[in-house]
Amino acid sequence: MVADDQVLTVALDIAHQLATGPTRAFGEAKRLILSGVTDSLESQMEKEARTIAMITDSLDSREGIDAFIKKRTPDFHGK
Repeated sequence: MVADDQVLTVALDIAHQLATGPTRAFGEAKRLILSGVTDSLESQMEKEARTIAMITDSLDSREGIDAFIKKRTPDFHGK
């Protein structure tokens, strides 16, 4: 919760964090959340395992790990 006069500032800060984050991973997470509503547990677990394997091999994943190790801000590109 934020004060009325801070709503726009906070909303823009959140939007910036999302836009500069690992957008591919965000998209895949959203896809998994939506499919979890209708899929069986077994099907959902299989999709999650495949998605984790795919995302782990992405450039953004390597960038996130490298940034964490070097204690710097990651520079994600949605790849």
